[in-house]
Amino acid sequence: MYNESGYGTGADPYVYAVTPKKSKALTLKKLCMIAVYVVWVVGLIGIGAAVRIVAPLLAFIPVTLWMLIFFTWRYTQVSYEYSFWGGSLKVTKLYGDRTRRLLLDVKIRDLEGVFSRGSKAWEALPEHSIHAASSEDAERLVAAVYRDCKGERSVLYFEADEKARDILRYYNASAFSEDAPI
Repeated sequence: MYNESGYGTGADPYVYAVTPKKSKALTLKKLCMIAVYVVWVVGLIGIGAAVRIVAPLLAFIPVTLWMLIFFTWRYTQVSYEYSFWGGSLKVTKLYGDRTRRLLLDVKIRDLEGVFSRGSKAWEALPEHSIHAASSEDAERLVAAVYRDCKGERSVLYFEADEKARDILRYYNASAFSEDAPI
């Protein structure tokens, strides 16, 4: 069935991603990973010296270090992808653009409320939350209240650009806050 709005199930999904801003926590995470790599190399050299097989380990160290970096460094490069399709919102956490972890898949019509930062309801949002935005003070930050699988009220903090806001309004106009237009 064709839908002239472009937001129905016949349209292509609308997908966009945001990358968290550099922060002290992310820098610390990267430094810790580098420290792990250094400890790994020093540990292998120490084991090789204790057992007196340093020469064979010189070939083993680069291979294991490459494998360690390949499988762990991606966790320091995080981004969030938002996908709107067929009336649902999927939020995925991407690690190094190789590994995906689905954080939330919710029907837009099931959202209880969508609030911008200036709304009165912003301060009274539920404590259980998923933060999937570039930072806590992002310019386009939006809070969407929904019920999780246990029936508890939860909130998703994400960044909604103009088209995402239009899609949210199209599928659930009643969820938008009256006191702070989104």
